[in-house]
Amino acid sequence: MQFDVIFSDQVEKDLIKIIDYLVDNWGTNSAAKFEKRAKQVFISISKMPCIGTKHINRKKVFRELPITKQNTLIYTIEGEKVFLAKIFDNRQHPDKKYNF
Repeated sequence: MQFDVIFSDQVEKDLIKIIDYLVDNWGTNSAAKFEKRAKQVFISISKMPCIGTKHINRKKVFRELPITKQNTLIYTIEGEKVFLAKIFDNRQHPDKKYNF
């Protein structure tokens, strides 16, 4: 069974920001590699949503799955849907992880 993956506005903004940064600073090849890796992660989550590490914050269960060494996807599972909440830059202070 495949779960529906729903992108939040925050995730869409995060993706654009990361891709723009990569194009500007590392080139289009790096941006393309990131996009490919992110798509692989989204497909994996749709097939096996429980693969991310489980965290409880504010009485809500979140899961985290690294996209790259620098970026982690934060998401929740509700029924047969996976809600992508945020892409967290791992170089930020951990207290900012669940500020959304």
